[in-house]
Amino acid sequence: MSEATMWLLVADEARAALHAADTPKGPLSEVQDFIDAANRLPDRDLVTDRPGRAFDSSGEGRHALEPHTEPGEVEAQRRVSA
Repeated sequence: MSEATMWLLVADEARAALHAADTPKGPLSEVQDFIDAANRLPDRDLVTDRPGRAFDSSGEGRHALEPHTEPGEVEAQRRVSA
């Protein structure tokens, strides 16, 4: 009886790599690499607007507001829930 090929998929939000081994203790070889190019974009390409601005509580200074979450994290969650 021949042994079946073992498959291993390693993935995150932007990339997946498929590996195979002919025996349980055999070496793994990469079969294919999958890349989600849209989720590997820089944060500046995932948002359309500049960050909001706020005035200091005292004085005339203004500063940019930072988002509470990274745009890449928001995009990954959007893809999961779609």
